[in-house]
Amino acid sequence: MRFCTIANAAQLPHARVLAERLHEHHPGAELTLLRLGSGGSDAAGEPFEVVWPQDLLPAFPEGMPAAGLVFLGYPLHPPGKPERVRDEHLYGIEVPMLFIEGTRDPFATAEVLDPVLAKLGDRATLYPVEGGGHSFETRGARRDPREVAAELAPVAAAFMREHAGP
Repeated sequence: MRFCTIANAAQLPHARVLAERLHEHHPGAELTLLRLGSGGSDAAGEPFEVVWPQDLLPAFPEGMPAAGLVFLGYPLHPPGKPERVRDEHLYGIEVPMLFIEGTRDPFATAEVLDPVLAKLGDRATLYPVEGGGHSFETRGARRDPREVAAELAPVAAAFMREHAGP
């Protein structure tokens, strides 16, 4: 069963480790990495498919069938500009969505995220990273992205198992 992880440049290290670690928790699951923004490879030269937020709807489920989406630090609005919400494309996505968000993420404040999740209803699940920023960094703690992703892998794997179907 195919699932997709949606990340931006800040979360690419987490997404790569998450994909590696998921196979430990959910053997046989296919996880495709989609990066929001521009470019075709990361700093290490690793390729990934690029999508823009407004292109998510056309990509799922027809263009790239997926049983669900895992969003890592999804940018719902520019920092300090919660009035500029980027959410319309999400409401047309019919597959289950897991939003892994830092509780201090300036791109997805609770005042914006909570109403979006409520409108998405049971298609959306939130896993809050307590004290985490946009890249899941926490104040006073310097953590390797591999360590953070290793902690998130069981969460994503459980979501994938729940929505994988028969």
